[in-house]
Amino acid sequence: MASIGRLGWLAATLVVVASAHGAEKKQDTLPVSELYLHNLFHIDKAPFYEVFRRKEGAEPLIFVGPQGNKFYYQRHPDTMAWFSSFGLDFIRMQKPVIGPWQALGQLEEHQPFKGFVFGEPTWPNAHYVGEEALLCQDVHDLAGILTPKELKRLVDARTWFTSEHYGQDDNFAFGSTAKVHLKAKGDNRYCADLRLPSLAGHYVWSLRDTAVFDAKEYSHKIEVKALPFAIETPVPGDYLSPLIYRLTLNDKNINPESVRIALTLHLGDDKSAIRILRLSQGVAELRYPQQPGATITTSGEVDFTDASGQKRQLRLPDRALMSMSTQSIQKQEQKEQQLLEKAAEKNTKSGISPWWWLFALVPVIFGTLWWWLRARKPKEALPEQSQESPETQPQAQENDDFLLDLSRPDDIDEKN
Repeated sequence: MASIGRLGWLAATLVVVASAHGAEKKQDTLPVSELYLHNLFHIDKAPFYEVFRRKEGAEPLIFVGPQGNKFYYQRHPDTMAWFSSFGLDFIRMQKPVIGPWQALGQLEEHQPFKGFVFGEPTWPNAHYVGEEALLCQDVHDLAGILTPKELKRLVDARTWFTSEHYGQDDNFAFGSTAKVHLKAKGDNRYCADLRLPSLAGHYVWSLRDTAVFDAKEYSHKIEVKALPFAIETPVPGDYLSPLIYRLTLNDKNINPESVRIALTLHLGDDKSAIRILRLSQGVAELRYPQQPGATITTSGEVDFTDASGQKRQLRLPDRALMSMSTQSIQKQEQKEQQLLEKAAEKNTKSGISPWWWLFALVPVIFGTLWWWLRARKPKEALPEQSQESPETQPQAQENDDFLLDLSRPDDIDEKN
């Protein structure tokens, strides 16, 4: 009876293969030798989940069921889940047809598969906007049959931030960030180097893993704090003033001596300059000469140690240092010239030139000087006159009715 059963199973297999080959002969491009008794396997229980490894560069396999019907990657019933990528065909059926099956194509091997396991992510201890963070998790397949290269190709892990829309937060109207892919770091560990959003507020940090038919999502709530620094880039008052980049520390819990700013100046034409700044009394300032008509953009990072002793690195927001344009400089020069012309015109309209004022003052100065000299001479001669005797002093005229010489007493008698 056992022999008859085996012969019956073999005959049924031949009939299935022959009927399938005859019905789909025009559609198959495989050699005839690969259509007979090759790559046979038997499904004897449900569910069915296996991975079929093809030769490198080979097309997806074609499966032939016990009833002779063919299943293609692009055309198969919904009861069959099929994932094909990078030389691998994953086949999963919850209620497969029990019996002999055949895989047509360049098949190397097939093995039972048990799915993927996504480990709990290690959420980084990041707090500030623009802070650098490293998110990691472990991913592996339960059967342990995939190579690291195959696992890297199959696993898709993405992370992103979504605002919780708190009214007082800067990110109130913020949606979600673009998804960041986690990359394989060896030993089934996947990580992503990323930075926190540039807007402060409350977020839901999400991580979604997908691999073949498996998927899992994790979430983590986080509050992103505002940058503990204030950045100012005042506009120059004139074309002689330098460009200024000023950074002020706003958090008293941060040690000012630990703050180090690496600022990159993008000068245009693929030229750049790096400046290292330190705080002095809580302020770091960079002065750079203007380049008329040019705009210098800045980017950079700041390192510091927080109150807990943890070292942190934040990305500074980009800023623009705008020099005055050539037109603005010309306008300013024209404005200064106009002010000078208006002042000269005002003096002209007054009718008195500054030279006339000078010429008018010259006689006054000389007249004042002459009067001063004349007033000084009698005062200098007075002491000499007082030493002369009365007889030597000049006598008054006798016919003068108004002037009396009181130094002579006989004048009174004469007048009387």
